[in-house]
Amino acid sequence: MDDDVSITTELVGGSHGPVTVEDGFCIYRITNPAEQSIKVTITKDDSQETIVYSLESLVCETPEDAVLDSVQDPVRDNRYNPLRGEN
Repeated sequence: MDDDVSITTELVGGSHGPVTVEDGFCIYRITNPAEQSIKVTITKDDSQETIVYSLESLVCETPEDAVLDSVQDPVRDNRYNPLRGEN
């Protein structure tokens, strides 16, 4: 990451305040996606941009689930499905 760029994230509706991202990732415990969101603030020099991401339709899955879902749901994945012979 660029030395003059600062990224902070915050779980809005969580129990902690903003966290500075130093390693490129952070971990949050999401307890109520309908009422929580993730706020990302990027600061470079004198400029600042804030983006808020809704968690309401967030689906958490394991890598194994993602592989199974992509085979079972060609509409979402949109790749050729050899089990159904569909595009």
